[in-house]
Amino acid sequence: MTDAADAALDARYRFAQGLARRAGERALRHWRARDRLVVELKGSQDWVSEADRDVENLLREEIAAAFPQDRFLGEETAAAVRAEAEEALRAGIKAAEAEPAPDPSLLFEHAYVDPPEHLYRG
Repeated sequence: MTDAADAALDARYRFAQGLARRAGERALRHWRARDRLVVELKGSQDWVSEADRDVENLLREEIAAAFPQDRFLGEETAAAVRAEAEEALRAGIKAAEAEPAPDPSLLFEHAYVDPPEHLYRG
């Protein structure tokens, strides 16, 4: 690794350590007030508490602020992300179906000598 890459990795490591401590402190506060903790059933034998969501939101927000180019997928938000991804996929498939297939001769002319067979519609 280069010095810059090492420094970037070290910075992420220090960030992750600090974030883990803050998330642990927040979870501990919820634990200490567990007699007031709201817990819901989100699926068959699948429980979620406000503490789960709160800590996950902290992680997502802090990571987004520190590393906006990164993505975060947490257990409590995965269903929403999956629904968004499925909708995007459906939209992408519809858009792809509306687009004509590329002309294989153009691919050949632009140095893609062996165009994939699936580009030929026969």
